[in-house]
Amino acid sequence: MKNTKKNLLPFPEIPENLSWFSNRFTIDPIQRILRSRNSQVKFYLYKNVFQMDQMAIHLKVTKRELNENRNRTKILKSLELFDPATQYAEYPADKQGALQINYLTSLLSEARDYNCHKRMTDIQNVFIHILKHQNKDGSFPLPLHLNAHVIETLLKYDFEGNRFVEQAIRWLVRQQNEDGGWGTSDEGSDVWLTLKVLSACSYHSIMRERKKIKRGADFILNHY
Repeated sequence: MKNTKKNLLPFPEIPENLSWFSNRFTIDPIQRILRSRNSQVKFYLYKNVFQMDQMAIHLKVTKRELNENRNRTKILKSLELFDPATQYAEYPADKQGALQINYLTSLLSEARDYNCHKRMTDIQNVFIHILKHQNKDGSFPLPLHLNAHVIETLLKYDFEGNRFVEQAIRWLVRQQNEDGGWGTSDEGSDVWLTLKVLSACSYHSIMRERKKIKRGADFILNHY
Protein backbone atom coordinates (compact mmCIF):
# COMPACT_ATOMS: atom_id res chain seq x y z
CA MET A 1 0.00 0.00 0.00
CA LYS A 2 1.35 3.40 -0.99
CA ASN A 3 2.28 5.66 1.91
CA THR A 4 0.48 8.99 1.44
CA LYS A 5 1.39 10.44 4.83
CA LYS A 6 3.16 13.78 4.51
CA ASN A 7 6.65 14.22 5.88
CA LEU A 8 6.37 16.32 9.00
CA LEU A 9 8.91 18.93 9.95
CA PRO A 10 10.86 18.26 13.13
CA PHE A 11 9.92 20.44 16.08
CA PRO A 12 11.86 23.70 16.10
CA GLU A 13 14.01 24.54 19.05
CA ILE A 14 11.96 26.60 21.50
CA PRO A 15 13.71 29.83 22.54
CA GLU A 16 14.90 29.89 26.12
CA ASN A 17 13.01 33.10 26.82
CA LEU A 18 9.74 31.17 26.43
CA SER A 19 10.53 28.54 29.06
CA TRP A 20 8.85 30.58 31.81
CA PHE A 21 5.65 30.59 29.77
CA SER A 22 5.62 26.87 29.07
CA ASN A 23 6.41 25.97 32.68
CA ARG A 24 3.31 27.73 34.01
CA PHE A 25 0.89 25.26 32.42
CA THR A 26 0.21 21.58 32.96
CA ILE A 27 -0.11 21.19 29.19
CA ASP A 28 2.46 23.22 27.27
CA PRO A 29 0.43 25.50 24.93
CA ILE A 30 3.40 26.05 22.61
CA GLN A 31 3.75 22.32 22.05
CA ARG A 32 0.03 22.09 21.36
CA ILE A 33 0.26 24.84 18.76
CA LEU A 34 3.26 23.23 17.09
CA ARG A 35 1.36 19.93 16.81
CA SER A 36 -1.73 21.59 15.35
CA ARG A 37 -2.51 21.94 11.66
CA ASN A 38 -3.32 25.63 11.99
CA SER A 39 -0.68 27.19 9.75
CA GLN A 40 -2.08 30.65 10.51
CA VAL A 41 -1.28 30.43 14.22
CA LYS A 42 2.02 28.64 13.68
CA PHE A 43 3.20 31.20 11.12
CA TYR A 44 2.80 34.10 13.53
CA LEU A 45 4.25 32.06 16.37
CA TYR A 46 7.40 31.45 14.31
CA LYS A 47 7.52 34.99 12.95
CA ASN A 48 6.65 37.14 15.97
CA VAL A 49 7.44 34.99 19.00
CA PHE A 50 10.26 32.73 17.84
CA GLN A 51 11.46 35.59 15.59
CA MET A 52 12.76 33.15 13.01
CA ASP A 53 14.83 34.23 10.04
CA GLN A 54 12.76 34.60 6.86
CA MET A 55 14.68 31.72 5.29
CA ALA A 56 14.01 29.33 8.18
CA ILE A 57 12.35 26.17 6.87
CA HIS A 58 9.52 26.20 9.43
CA LEU A 59 8.59 29.77 8.56
CA LYS A 60 8.81 29.13 4.81
CA VAL A 61 6.63 26.02 4.95
CA THR A 62 3.91 27.58 7.10
CA LYS A 63 3.96 30.73 4.96
CA ARG A 64 3.36 28.63 1.85
CA GLU A 65 0.53 26.78 3.59
CA LEU A 66 -0.96 30.09 4.68
CA ASN A 67 -0.78 31.55 1.17
CA GLU A 68 -2.61 28.48 -0.16
CA ASN A 69 -5.31 28.59 2.52
CA ARG A 70 -8.83 28.45 1.05
CA ASN A 71 -10.14 31.15 3.39
CA ARG A 72 -7.38 33.49 2.25
CA THR A 73 -8.21 32.80 -1.39
CA LYS A 74 -11.89 33.42 -0.73
CA ILE A 75 -11.23 36.76 1.01
CA LEU A 76 -8.98 37.98 -1.79
CA LYS A 77 -11.59 36.98 -4.34
CA SER A 78 -14.20 39.02 -2.46
CA LEU A 79 -11.89 42.03 -2.51
CA GLU A 80 -11.20 41.56 -6.22
CA LEU A 81 -14.90 41.38 -7.07
CA PHE A 82 -15.91 44.35 -4.93
CA ASP A 83 -17.90 46.83 -6.99
CA PRO A 84 -18.87 50.11 -5.28
CA ALA A 85 -21.61 50.63 -7.86
CA THR A 86 -23.49 47.49 -6.84
CA GLN A 87 -22.39 46.66 -3.27
CA TYR A 88 -25.26 47.64 -0.93
CA ALA A 89 -27.04 49.31 -3.86
CA GLU A 90 -30.38 48.34 -2.28
CA TYR A 91 -29.71 50.82 0.56
CA PRO A 92 -30.17 54.62 0.43
CA ALA A 93 -27.25 56.41 -1.24
CA ASP A 94 -26.23 58.18 1.99
CA LYS A 95 -25.85 54.82 3.77
CA GLN A 96 -23.94 52.91 1.12
CA GLY A 97 -20.52 54.43 1.81
CA ALA A 98 -20.54 53.56 5.50
CA LEU A 99 -21.74 50.02 4.81
CA GLN A 100 -19.04 49.53 2.19
CA ILE A 101 -16.31 50.80 4.50
CA ASN A 102 -17.41 48.50 7.29
CA TYR A 103 -17.61 45.50 4.92
CA LEU A 104 -14.21 46.15 3.37
CA THR A 105 -12.50 46.79 6.69
CA SER A 106 -13.73 43.45 8.01
CA LEU A 107 -12.33 41.70 4.95
CA LEU A 108 -9.04 43.58 5.16
CA SER A 109 -8.63 42.81 8.85
CA GLU A 110 -9.17 39.11 8.20
CA ALA A 111 -6.90 39.20 5.15
CA ARG A 112 -4.09 40.62 7.27
CA ASP A 113 -4.33 37.58 9.53
CA TYR A 114 -3.59 35.51 6.43
CA ASN A 115 -0.39 37.44 5.72
CA CYS A 116 -1.81 39.71 3.03
CA HIS A 117 0.09 42.97 2.60
CA LYS A 118 -0.30 46.48 1.22
CA ARG A 119 1.70 45.77 -1.96
CA MET A 120 -1.08 43.52 -3.27
CA THR A 121 -3.15 45.23 -5.97
CA ASP A 122 -6.57 44.32 -4.56
CA ILE A 123 -5.52 45.52 -1.10
CA GLN A 124 -4.35 48.85 -2.53
CA ASN A 125 -7.55 49.36 -4.51
CA VAL A 126 -9.71 48.76 -1.46
CA PHE A 127 -7.68 51.15 0.69
CA ILE A 128 -8.05 53.86 -1.96
CA HIS A 129 -11.81 53.33 -1.94
CA ILE A 130 -11.97 53.57 1.86
CA LEU A 131 -9.91 56.77 1.93
CA LYS A 132 -12.23 58.37 -0.63
CA HIS A 133 -14.91 58.39 2.07
CA GLN A 134 -12.73 60.09 4.70
CA ASN A 135 -14.09 63.31 6.14
CA LYS A 136 -12.07 66.52 6.11
CA ASP A 137 -11.33 66.23 9.83
CA GLY A 138 -9.77 62.78 9.34
CA SER A 139 -12.70 60.70 10.56
CA PHE A 140 -14.79 58.25 8.59
CA PRO A 141 -18.61 58.37 8.38
CA LEU A 142 -18.93 55.68 11.03
CA PRO A 143 -19.50 55.46 14.80
CA LEU A 144 -16.43 55.98 16.97
CA HIS A 145 -15.79 52.28 17.61
CA LEU A 146 -15.83 51.53 13.88
CA ASN A 147 -13.53 54.48 13.21
CA ALA A 148 -11.10 52.87 15.64
CA HIS A 149 -11.41 49.57 13.77
CA VAL A 150 -10.76 51.19 10.38
CA ILE A 151 -7.73 53.11 11.67
CA GLU A 152 -6.32 50.05 13.42
CA THR A 153 -6.64 48.07 10.18
CA LEU A 154 -4.92 50.80 8.15
CA LEU A 155 -2.02 50.80 10.60
CA LYS A 156 -1.80 46.99 10.65
CA TYR A 157 -0.99 47.24 6.96
CA ASP A 158 1.92 49.55 7.79
CA PHE A 159 0.37 52.73 6.39
CA GLU A 160 1.96 54.79 9.16
CA GLY A 161 3.24 58.02 7.61
CA ASN A 162 0.49 58.22 5.01
CA ARG A 163 -0.96 61.71 5.43
CA PHE A 164 -4.57 60.48 5.37
CA VAL A 165 -3.87 57.81 7.98
CA GLU A 166 -1.97 60.29 10.14
CA GLN A 167 -4.92 62.66 9.99
CA ALA A 168 -7.25 59.82 10.96
CA ILE A 169 -5.32 58.69 14.02
CA ARG A 170 -4.86 62.28 15.22
CA TRP A 171 -8.63 62.72 14.98
CA LEU A 172 -9.16 59.50 16.93
CA VAL A 173 -6.85 60.54 19.75
CA ARG A 174 -8.56 63.93 19.99
CA GLN A 175 -11.80 62.17 20.94
CA GLN A 176 -10.30 61.28 24.33
CA ASN A 177 -12.42 62.16 27.35
CA GLU A 178 -11.34 64.01 30.48
CA ASP A 179 -11.00 60.76 32.41
CA GLY A 180 -8.47 59.43 29.89
CA GLY A 181 -10.78 57.00 28.10
CA TRP A 182 -12.85 57.04 24.93
CA GLY A 183 -16.55 56.62 24.26
CA THR A 184 -19.30 56.69 26.86
CA SER A 185 -20.81 54.26 29.33
CA ASP A 186 -22.90 54.52 32.49
CA GLU A 187 -19.79 55.23 34.56
CA GLY A 188 -17.80 57.50 32.24
CA SER A 189 -15.68 56.33 29.33
CA ASP A 190 -16.18 52.94 27.73
CA VAL A 191 -13.53 50.42 28.77
CA TRP A 192 -13.82 48.24 25.67
CA LEU A 193 -13.74 51.15 23.23
CA THR A 194 -10.74 52.57 25.06
CA LEU A 195 -8.96 49.24 24.66
CA LYS A 196 -9.75 49.32 20.93
CA VAL A 197 -8.32 52.82 20.57
CA LEU A 198 -5.19 51.84 22.49
CA SER A 199 -4.83 48.78 20.28
CA ALA A 200 -5.01 50.98 17.18
CA CYS A 201 -2.41 53.36 18.59
CA SER A 202 -0.11 50.46 19.48
CA TYR A 203 0.55 50.02 15.75
CA HIS A 204 1.84 53.59 15.46
CA SER A 205 5.46 53.98 16.53
CA ILE A 206 5.08 57.61 17.69
CA MET A 207 1.49 57.76 18.88
CA ARG A 208 1.88 54.84 21.28
CA GLU A 209 4.44 56.86 23.25
CA ARG A 210 2.27 59.98 23.61
CA LYS A 211 1.07 61.13 27.03
CA LYS A 212 -2.57 60.87 25.99
CA ILE A 213 -2.15 57.19 25.15
CA LYS A 214 -0.47 56.53 28.48
CA ARG A 215 -3.36 58.32 30.17
CA GLY A 216 -5.63 55.91 28.33
CA ALA A 217 -3.60 52.99 29.67
CA ASP A 218 -3.93 54.41 33.19
CA PHE A 219 -7.69 54.63 32.69
CA ILE A 220 -7.77 50.90 31.88
CA LEU A 221 -5.63 50.02 34.89
CA ASN A 222 -7.88 52.09 37.15
CA HIS A 223 -11.00 50.36 35.85
CA TYR A 224 -9.66 46.84 35.54
